[in-house]
Amino acid sequence: MDATLGQFEAKWQEWVEWLAGGDPNSIQKQIGDLVWDAAVLRTFSSAIDQAERDDRGEPKLNGVFLDAFKRWYVGSQCLRIRKLMELYDPLGDRTGKKAVFSLRRVLGEMQSHRDLLTRNHLLRVRAGKLELSSGANLHPDPMLDQSAYRRNSLLDKATGVSLEDRRGDDLVSEHLLLALVKMLVDHEDLYVHINKFIAHAASPESRGDAGQPTYGDLWAAERTAVQVYSVLRSILCDASDVLVPRYERDVFQYIDQPLVSEAGIEKLRQKWATFEKEAASWGAWDWPALARAPNAAE
Repeated sequence: MDATLGQFEAKWQEWVEWLAGGDPNSIQKQIGDLVWDAAVLRTFSSAIDQAERDDRGEPKLNGVFLDAFKRWYVGSQCLRIRKLMELYDPLGDRTGKKAVFSLRRVLGEMQSHRDLLTRNHLLRVRAGKLELSSGANLHPDPMLDQSAYRRNSLLDKATGVSLEDRRGDDLVSEHLLLALVKMLVDHEDLYVHINKFIAHAASPESRGDAGQPTYGDLWAAERTAVQVYSVLRSILCDASDVLVPRYERDVFQYIDQPLVSEAGIEKLRQKWATFEKEAASWGAWDWPALARAPNAAE
């Protein structure tokens, strides 16, 4: 009996829970939201490109709505990228109260416990489940056990070992894990910008020269996050996802309908005017009353 199998089982269950568990913050859920919103933006950008143009060449679409749509996309996607790339130092948080579910955390854990990531251990993972009772067949017949044959082939790639040189103690390649970390670190400039301008309102002294990322920078980071996630899912879960979540209805249902009828525009004007008055009242509240209130400490 492999003495380290129990250790592997404990770590594997932990990693898979972070990666693809039912927690609302699981990496699988984060990736699903990231990819869905990317699909929405890419698709509706095409609709904007097809829109009729005015005399200045601008699309005849409501500018307020479009600006809000772009801010929503950039803000939400940037925060998702930040969460997926977030570092976690377990030594600096012994209580676990600051723990996060991130790609960097999973990779860091796999690097720290790489000695457990053997072919023998990983061959027991089948379709997201750990089969402790199953043996590790290094050379299965593809006609008799296609799953084991496919799993071994994937682990050949993950360990960097050829079919002829397979061993039960083959380890997931250190170079592979380092390369995956580097893929995420290569987006450090975007990460810094997100921290300084979106996650936090950094002062000029704090933010320094954080740079201004482009849509291309954001899309590249989205792609990298999905690529790293897919590798980890393949190795740890023996599974792959339908990355764009399924929608119960037609994605383009009612897309050809106007957002509001001409008759309804006046109601929108009234709604806007009402909110302007409400917002103005927020700044005209009776704050001097706080100065007249009794001292709570007395």
